[in-house]
Amino acid sequence: MKQSKDLIVTIFGATGDLTSRKLLPALQRLYTQKQISEKTLIVALGRKDYDTTSYLAYMQQMSSQTLDLDLLKQLVVYHQMDITDENQYESLTTRIASYKNAETRELFYLAIAPELFPSVSKSINQSK
Repeated sequence: MKQSKDLIVTIFGATGDLTSRKLLPALQRLYTQKQISEKTLIVALGRKDYDTTSYLAYMQQMSSQTLDLDLLKQLVVYHQMDITDENQYESLTTRIASYKNAETRELFYLAIAPELFPSVSKSINQSK
């Protein structure tokens, strides 16, 4: 059984430059400084065909900072999906639900083009 999480951060557009340069280093730093719970999960969403290990290796190549891949492997799961396809949100919802408890907080970070905000926001809302 999966360990339930206190905080789940879902990053839409997680294969982009913002995530590699800013988001993952910042989340790593918050975690090592104990400013976020040890029971945090980062769900990285992208269209590319990665598993978590290959995703993190790609992020390390893209990042200007050194990422602690061993630490991030404990925090991050990669989930492949096309965020513009409403039908793919069910698998995301199921995956997230497998880590949730009654007290879990969720944060959705949209590292995507502004024109996608309305449709992605609607799909997130409808999938709950």
